[in-house]
Amino acid sequence: AMSELGKYPEVHAVLYTKEQAGREVRQTFYGVYRILYEIQSTCVYVLTIRHGARRPIGPKEISGIE
Repeated sequence: AMSELGKYPEVHAVLYTKEQAGREVRQTFYGVYRILYEIQSTCVYVLTIRHGARRPIGPKEISGIE
């Protein structure tokens, strides 16, 4: 799943727009885990990996992740 993320990062849904979170955040799932990431030029940056049972992370919390 992670190798596919590097090859085809645009294929996954946008969770938060730049206006909502200060950057475009996309999401994908791996088993019970939600992976939130952003694309910058030719690089993919994983912002967080969270168990699906946890409370969803909001756009204000995303803007605080570097």
